Amino acid sequence: HITIDTKQADGAITLDGTVDGAKNLDIISGTALAKITGNIGTTTGAALNSLDINAVDTSGDTGGVTLEGNIGVGVASGTDAGVTTTTNLGNQYTNSAITLSGVSYNVDGNLTLESGHSYVVNGTNANGTTIVTDGDIVTFGSSNNAADLTIGEKPFKIDTDTNGGSGGNIVFFGDIIGAQATSNDTAADVTLDADSATVTVQGIGANGTTDNDEINAISITGGTINLDGIYNSTGNASDDKSSITFTGAVKLAGDTTVDSDSASHDGDISFSSTIDDDNVGVAESDLVVKSGGGDITVTGKIGATNALTALTLNASDSYTAAGKITLSNDIGVTNTAGVTGATKIGNASTAEVELAGAMFNTGGTQDWTAALS
Repeated sequence: HITIDTKQADGAITLDGTVDGAKNLDIISGTALAKITGNIGTTTGAALNSLDINAVDTSGDTGGVTLEGNIGVGVASGTDAGVTTTTNLGNQYTNSAITLSGVSYNVDGNLTLESGHSYVVNGTNANGTTIVTDGDIVTFGSSNNAADLTIGEKPFKIDTDTNGGSGGNIVFFGDIIGAQATSNDTAADVTLDADSATVTVQGIGANGTTDNDEINAISITGGTINLDGIYNSTGNASDDKSSITFTGAVKLAGDTTVDSDSASHDGDISFSSTIDDDNVGVAESDLVVKSGGGDITVTGKIGATNALTALTLNASDSYTAAGKITLSNDIGVTNTAGVTGATKIGNASTAEVELAGAMFNTGGTQDWTAALS
């Protein structure tokens, strides 16, 4: 076990170069910044056992963390991890940024980042930055800290699935937003892939209730996908549209808006499976979906297990988008409404509303509208 500790004097710590070796490394800098400029565990057979940086959970440990290089080698599960067990960056008292500037962060154990200030990912490689585990959990924040993650103009991906067809949970207690560019602005893609595990993220492309038009395509895969906020995408070009894809069963922990209606590059929105309230506490699960000229497709049942409180698909007040809407399955079940309040589907400009389900059972009014053919 190797410990580097300047807490008593709150001195900044910089490891200027690569870090290798099968040891448990613990770095503590008190209120100052701890930084590693080089790659970690990228030499064959020299991965760290564990890595803890400013992860001492006491009120005096407020310093930030910066990793300028990579951890491990490879951006797919089963490749060479740079840490073989847990990696912990920051703690509940951290009040400076945790910054990742590398291309890949490949660990074989749970990865936890916690800051009450912010998280920054700003890799400059064209492929962006990828966090990869072999079925282990990735967590940004905690119930005490719901700071946002800001990414640059390159893609950001978390991949926790394994070669065996399972995955590790992905948890964000805050939002994922894009950095505001000064020129040549490019919105970044966000991909969260937990295979059969659970993905929880408070919002993407919005800071609380305010849209942050710096995120392009959004793709989330999980056995369960917990949503509670705004998921807003902004298209870059006609061949790089603002698509939003949920692959897995969606549960709404609160009122949720999914929006791919951009200025000129509207993309499709798809839900591959069911959509339900999360059945925790008082039901607050108004779902609003806006796709502009893109299509909306919901493959699974809506509210069949736990009813939504309202449903609006391209039917917000004064909305005139023409995207097609396809509901491939039912709303609700026999004798039980799938939406307790109002259901609004389409508007006078909607190209088509296609219904492939057998039952559309709601507790409130139903308003179905499409353009005359």
